[in-house]
Amino acid sequence: MLYGFSSIKKVNYYCVRNLPGSDIIYSVSSIITNTNTDIVSDTSLKLLCDDKNVKIDNTVITIPSSYAKSNKSIKLTAYHSAVDTKFDFTIKPDVKWNLIFEDNFDSAEINTDVWNIWDQKRDWRYSYSKDNMILDGNGNLINRMSVLKKPDAVTGETQISGAMTTQGKFETTYGYFEVRMIPHRAEGLMGAFWLMCGDMGDKDAADDGTAKNGCEVDIIETFYHRKDPSHTIHWDGYTHTKSHHFNNSGRDDIFDGNYHTFAFRWSPTEYAFLIDGVVTGKTNKVDICDQPGYLLISSHFNTNAGTLPIGAGEYTDMIVDYVKVYSSSDDIK
Repeated sequence: MLYGFSSIKKVNYYCVRNLPGSDIIYSVSSIITNTNTDIVSDTSLKLLCDDKNVKIDNTVITIPSSYAKSNKSIKLTAYHSAVDTKFDFTIKPDVKWNLIFEDNFDSAEINTDVWNIWDQKRDWRYSYSKDNMILDGNGNLINRMSVLKKPDAVTGETQISGAMTTQGKFETTYGYFEVRMIPHRAEGLMGAFWLMCGDMGDKDAADDGTAKNGCEVDIIETFYHRKDPSHTIHWDGYTHTKSHHFNNSGRDDIFDGNYHTFAFRWSPTEYAFLIDGVVTGKTNKVDICDQPGYLLISSHFNTNAGTLPIGAGEYTDMIVDYVKVYSSSDDIK
């Protein structure tokens, strides 16, 4: 036995990534021989699969999510060419996600069974109008920010934005939350997709140093002036707010005028944020909220975001393709 073994007896692997609508990725961590030697790094070793839908790169196995749904098991082979021995093993992909909320904005009107549209509601030096949340007839929600030539008759503001929430209509605890959209490309404002959970928005929210009973999760806030699609978690109400922030400044690619996905994985043990399927921030150092949250889509004028380039009679749009929320059996208490 030139290599000191004559057969392979075990292959160990683990799941690297399993998210809704994305490829499921596994990594082979060890390949054990009959002499209990780990040969996973041996150059004479190859992982093989007869099915061309399954992609193999060294020890990384990628299975398309659509393929995993219709194929409950994937047969693979660990083959050592120098010893001419092989070991067949099977991966059973766990497609664990259930779609519990979806809006593709392809109706004639915004679905008010699930959305509340803010109207004639004032914020700091601007207001929200239902007329600034628009369906374009092509499967998109337009979140418009506009500057009026004359002050609004009700609010007296000239800067008008749009916002809508699922408060009281759809709320959930834990899961995977995703929006696909084209962000605003203008300074002096930011677009957002976020969650309001537990008692965070209450006037008497507890100032107890924990996010467990409530938090605001800014899944994405887009600041064009610094090319920053950022993520933030706030807790302890809005009087004694504490925050944990993830900055992604310099991301010019997100503001290229094309659709991008922004997502949040909320589990009982971790918060994780993703842009285009890639994790851009995660933490378990902030207490994990265990209270339900509702969704918000909104845009906001912000003097900290640069000088507003649009003038009277002009506007800028954030274009939202869809919002989806998935639950996972892994999160059941």
